[in-house]
Amino acid sequence: MNRRLVKEKKTEGRALGCLGNSYFDLGEAQKAIKFYEERLVIACKLGDRRGEIAALRGLGKGHLYITSLEAMKRLSIDNMERKQKTDGQIRRVAAKYDNSIQFIRRFEE
Repeated sequence: MNRRLVKEKKTEGRALGCLGNSYFDLGEAQKAIKFYEERLVIACKLGDRRGEIAALRGLGKGHLYITSLEAMKRLSIDNMERKQKTDGQIRRVAAKYDNSIQFIRRFEE
């Protein structure tokens, strides 16, 4: 490859990395990952170690974010399910308590 083409490809890789960063900052990690992957391909072809490192760092950040969101989603669902079960148990206990109070009042009369 001639120098000019290498420089243009390197610039393209940096631009893809910047787009990845922008999408990540907007909370769109899935889109960001696509740009980081494209940057990694270019950096590897050019032997651009710094570009590879930056792309891999972005990929790691994006995947960590997605994994964290998935974990948070699972925990939230689990928490809601537990809360619903607990609320149901509380309602049953309250109903039994009300029945007990009514039963005791009958004997007081």
